[in-house]
Amino acid sequence: MCLRPWLRPGCTLSVLPRLHRLVLLEPGSHCGILSRGYSGLLSGTRVTRDLGLRDGDGGCGDGGIRVTGWDGVERGLQRRWVSGRAGGKGGGGGGGGGEATSGAAGLISMANVTRRNFAESLEQLKGQLSGADFVAVDLEMTGVESTKWRRNLELDSYETRYQNLKHSAEKFAVWQCGVCPFKWNAEQKKWVAYPYNFFVFPRNELQLELPSRGFFAQTTSLEFLTKHRFDFNACIYDGISYLSHEQEAAARGLLGLVDGKGVFPSGVHSHGGDVPLTRSGDAAFVEKIRSQIAKWRDELLYNRQKWQVTNENLVFPSVPVQSVSNSPRIPLPADAAPDATPNHAVTIKRDIDVGPSLGSLRPSLTLDVTSHYQARLVKQVIKTHFPDLIAVVNAKGGNAPPERSRIRVIFVSPKEDMAKVLQELADEERGVLEARISHAVGFRKVLDAIVASGLPVVGHNCILDMTHIHSKFLGSLPATAADFSSSLQGHFPCIVDTKYLLRAEPTLRGILASRSTSLAVVFTHICQGFADKAVASGRFYFGKGKILNNAFTKVAVEVAEEFQRYGGAKDTGLKHEAGFDAYMTGSVFAQACHLLQVDAATIQRLPEAVKLGEQGFASYANLLALGWVGNMVLDLTTGKEATGVKALRGPTPPADRHLEHSTVALVWGFPSGSNEAEVRLIVQRVFNAERKFPPADITIVDESSAFVHFKDPRHMHQFLRLMQGTRTVSEPAVNSVPASFRAAPYQAYEHLCRSPLTSERLAESADILQLERIYPQPTPVDAIVHDILHGKVRNDTDGTVSLDEPHEVEDAKEETEGDSRIGVL
Repeated sequence: MCLRPWLRPGCTLSVLPRLHRLVLLEPGSHCGILSRGYSGLLSGTRVTRDLGLRDGDGGCGDGGIRVTGWDGVERGLQRRWVSGRAGGKGGGGGGGGGEATSGAAGLISMANVTRRNFAESLEQLKGQLSGADFVAVDLEMTGVESTKWRRNLELDSYETRYQNLKHSAEKFAVWQCGVCPFKWNAEQKKWVAYPYNFFVFPRNELQLELPSRGFFAQTTSLEFLTKHRFDFNACIYDGISYLSHEQEAAARGLLGLVDGKGVFPSGVHSHGGDVPLTRSGDAAFVEKIRSQIAKWRDELLYNRQKWQVTNENLVFPSVPVQSVSNSPRIPLPADAAPDATPNHAVTIKRDIDVGPSLGSLRPSLTLDVTSHYQARLVKQVIKTHFPDLIAVVNAKGGNAPPERSRIRVIFVSPKEDMAKVLQELADEERGVLEARISHAVGFRKVLDAIVASGLPVVGHNCILDMTHIHSKFLGSLPATAADFSSSLQGHFPCIVDTKYLLRAEPTLRGILASRSTSLAVVFTHICQGFADKAVASGRFYFGKGKILNNAFTKVAVEVAEEFQRYGGAKDTGLKHEAGFDAYMTGSVFAQACHLLQVDAATIQRLPEAVKLGEQGFASYANLLALGWVGNMVLDLTTGKEATGVKALRGPTPPADRHLEHSTVALVWGFPSGSNEAEVRLIVQRVFNAERKFPPADITIVDESSAFVHFKDPRHMHQFLRLMQGTRTVSEPAVNSVPASFRAAPYQAYEHLCRSPLTSERLAESADILQLERIYPQPTPVDAIVHDILHGKVRNDTDGTVSLDEPHEVEDAKEETEGDSRIGVL
């Protein structure tokens, strides 16, 4: 790849061989960034002639720069131009290596977006969303499964599957968010993509006592991202912070920005009531503060001839009030020390600022206190003794502890209306705090823009992405799958999961044949490896009868000129970068729609069609695959598992899943690492007390827990009753059951999934929650009583329950013989 056309006299070329970064700075205010690499210091070399630099042999002309040994440099090289100054906050060609920023009229140069170029990128994205037909999204997380026992299992219900997804989204963080609007170009008959790759990081910008921003990281996920050259430095140092709607509301409450209330944390409008002075240390502190403020105020009044009020603005002469640069501490009296409030000290500074704010136009005294309690005492002193003074409390910024506060005592002239001044100060402070909130909201503005656009949202296997989006940017995840579905639909009324679409629509399923539906495989097959013309037949629209037998061509998908980093990308190096995955997802959706003869107009009105409950292509929306295991699908419209024609077809289980969880028992506490046969043997020993061996399947959950899936609910009830008997029965076979072996009905597993526990082993979590006590042996009030009344079982005088027809057990056993997946007891 030749760089000659890009270099002109007057350019500056900065090379970082060790960091694999090459930066070209054009004359004036234009710059381009070449390569994908890491942040770092830039060393500039002035280019006065064409260097003839080539990445293949590293050759160059006189005064050129030789770059050799770069792995995959051609793959990483990219050209991006911006109008505006170079270097961003990090500096120019010879300074720190910040992201390039653009001027108001320029295009954003980078698909990679950090907090350095977020503001400009957001404005450009909003413009592209306004003209787009749909938007694709993808996330990269710090992990997927917090523990082995929370992985997808065949015996999951849709509710337990959601609970485990919820737990994952609450424990893990998001590294990257990919957003890619797609727009149909009717004249050129092609799709145009605008991929963005946002680095995000849960930074506490407001320094408020909000819920912890800590998160889990899965080692396998970190290894995976490292393998795909993920830039952790860009994420941690320059990642965009964010607040969910819920967190923003909490922050507004803490900052006093709730409608109808004052704006100050401790407020000039609200003093919180008088603070009783019950300790001598408090009284000494208050008296000292009163004395210092009185001295400062008297000095102002003594020198009042040096200032005057004109048109509500204070005009100061050339001789200002004495400014004190030192900050003395007020000592406590010795006799007050024993019961004084800890750290009862305050820093005092007198000043007259000449800044633009309203408060800075008046004489003021700045007090730095070490606690909210001290701030209340100071305000109480001013309220009681100084009616012409105002106390404005602001939390200290920087790295100061959140409990430290800065109080500004402002003098108000008798000629001014105190109420009006208070309101003006409140409005001024509200503006400052609103700006802080807006900055802290950060990346959520992208989600707000997507919601406002009303576009169809496309993802691939996106149920986990959606739980993260809800948890990180909307609010806490609801307790149930139904509530989650309702909340998500309220923000995104039309979501299309391409994994579900590819597996549910017969034509697409036939085209893919037995291929994997992983994003990389599908993208390679139908977007890159597909012939220009092909013939396919099949039904779609849920068997409505429309047949495709005509030849069709592959639709063109191009990346917008300013995002050429992803243009024609075929190498796997960019895969699993959120921006590129979003681009692949949207490309797959565009190609799938083309194969099904779904035009851009149909895609545009998908949200309306979904709202009206129309059939056809809209019937594939709002159905999210819940993972490959079990072929489960969450229907966002109902908040339940999809059934009937909406369910996925697969080898097992059938389209309509009818798993009887009333026949499933959860067991734990057997020796670690036991296999199915060893667990089966333990269960057989429990049944040895009555010499019955009912058929059952064993599903290992983790190294010390498993499911026992009986064929008949009566057998499950028997098993749980016998398990309680193992504590008292002296039968040798029963005594051979491990003392730590426990059992509970399936409801115990549901309870466990709803818990926030992250113990490595399910057995540990079960013992912590005391599941065996919460879910004891079921009393005979349900299935057993029903069977007794209908003569299916015999209730013996000793309290045991026996089958009236033992041959039923043998018949059931014979029916399950030959099952190669799981052994039969």
